[in-house]
Amino acid sequence: MPNEYEFDLVSNDNSIVGEVKSGRDLSDYRFAECCLDCLYLMSVKAERRIFVLTDQLMYDWFRKIICGLAIENVEVMLVERP
Repeated sequence: MPNEYEFDLVSNDNSIVGEVKSGRDLSDYRFAECCLDCLYLMSVKAERRIFVLTDQLMYDWFRKIICGLAIENVEVMLVERP
């Protein structure tokens, strides 16, 4: 039986999927986790794939470090928590 990945966000019609990462951990391990989440998003058939970061520092760090990497058809966005 193949492994199934459970996304953090899924629309009722499965046209939108997303993953959310919170916190300010800027370690290599955290970067690898973020990249893995993006790979999962790239592998699913959906009209819209969203990777959400909830901290401005981590968002800026991730956007800078992924520059030049092949992360296709995934929207990386900042949604800060109150």
